[in-house]
Amino acid sequence: LVVSNPFIAKLIHYSGAKDSFFYIGKECWMYDGVKWHNKSKSLPQNNEMIMGFDINVSNPNQLFVSYDQQTWNSQNLIQKLYKSSDAGKTWVDITMNLPILAWRHAVSISTNNENPSDVYVSLGKTDYTDVYKVFRSTDGGKTWNNYSEGLLPYETFIIKHIPSSSGVIVSTLGGLYYRNEKMTSWQALKGKIPPIASREFIIDRLEKD
Repeated sequence: LVVSNPFIAKLIHYSGAKDSFFYIGKECWMYDGVKWHNKSKSLPQNNEMIMGFDINVSNPNQLFVSYDQQTWNSQNLIQKLYKSSDAGKTWVDITMNLPILAWRHAVSISTNNENPSDVYVSLGKTDYTDVYKVFRSTDGGKTWNNYSEGLLPYETFIIKHIPSSSGVIVSTLGGLYYRNEKMTSWQALKGKIPPIASREFIIDRLEKD
């Protein structure tokens, strides 16, 4: 469940615990069913919105956040992408590991619940030459590869893993796209889904006996 105004804040239900929620705005707070805890005390107080957020269900100590706006300076790759390995007590600035953040900002982050080291970010801003829409890391954010094959150069809004699979869905200005680890490029989701921008979507897996 996500209740949000993407320009103000997001309220995200943590699926690993029934009564837990995260408030994501200029700070990151967690409600544990009893009280709220500030998870962003050691994050920079730069008055920018947190755009991307992920908590891994199988390893809830692992958190990622990304901030609005690019750095506009390839020699100043700081304070745009962070990782925590201790549930938000401390954060490591990993912006330097993803140099494209000098010219793009990460609008969404998603990790594989069965493999926390498998991380995806989707990027804002329309491209005009090469396409830089999705980047993937298989080592927890240490290194990244452009994972944009098959996507149009439009900005993206949100990326999500499909639980219990390697499949990922990303929402772009041109509609929803799907890719899994066996595919060499993204494919547009068709059928009854119109090719329009969606700032949010919910994955509902039907269980079959």
